[in-house]
Amino acid sequence: MDLKQLDVFINVVKYGTFSKTAEKIYLAQPTISAHIAALEKELDIVLFERRGKTTELSEGGKMFYPLAVDIIEMKEKAVNTALSYREGVKGQLEIGASTTVCNYILPKMMNDFSKKFPDVVFKIKQGNSTEVINDVLNYSTDLGIVGGIVKNNQLEYNDFIEDELMLIVPNTNKYKSWNSVVHIEDVAKEKFIIRERGSGTRKKFEEKLKENGISKENIKKVAEFASLEGVIRAVQEGLGVAAVSSIAVSNFVGMEKVKVCKIKNFNLSRKFYIANHKSRVLNPATERFKDFLMSK
Repeated sequence: MDLKQLDVFINVVKYGTFSKTAEKIYLAQPTISAHIAALEKELDIVLFERRGKTTELSEGGKMFYPLAVDIIEMKEKAVNTALSYREGVKGQLEIGASTTVCNYILPKMMNDFSKKFPDVVFKIKQGNSTEVINDVLNYSTDLGIVGGIVKNNQLEYNDFIEDELMLIVPNTNKYKSWNSVVHIEDVAKEKFIIRERGSGTRKKFEEKLKENGISKENIKKVAEFASLEGVIRAVQEGLGVAAVSSIAVSNFVGMEKVKVCKIKNFNLSRKFYIANHKSRVLNPATERFKDFLMSK
């Protein structure tokens, strides 16, 4: 099996059409077609289904794709291992991270790692926990760092760091009588600003509400944001209250506009996890960065 054929196959999946693949990897379109045809002949399966102007993986192609990626990455790992031995860790790290990690944890970790390995280039993709896990599962990223576990037997999780959700309320006259510790019965009467579905923060808070006999449907939702910054800014403007990461609270600029509270008998501690696909071979730089994160 020709590695060039596998590389072309993976790029066609990536770019969606033969013509765009030819443009991106600087090969003639007939050459792209020839590589795919030769690979299909050797495997005796159809890899792509042509639907109008688009090219989609066949069922056989979907089964073959992750294996092809593994073969190419194993080849790259072999090359990178030799280079790493001779020249030190280098290459690109593709990391998916949930909002809190991406904005408040990773930058310092990346800087510390770069001091040791200056030839590493980071490519960071931010999303909620569900989006990050999906990217790990479909091989779009090497590692995912998330605030909640999505059960899947293809995934491996390692503990990263601990966090706690805090309640923030506007620093206005209405809340001046609130103590630093408040009762959930009082909190439940407020208007809530929440994260989007799939967020680890939202999932954790809704789970804790359920444990305390409060249905998430009974919470008054005034706004939903796809970003942590949007949630905090909305609280600062007095729109409502929100449960947010203590890490974000300690690092966010302008927190004098909000008041931070804990909910009595409401344990909102959680962990962040490093997730990777069990079947994916990590390149040396990614493996080293994973070890680096786990040592913190």
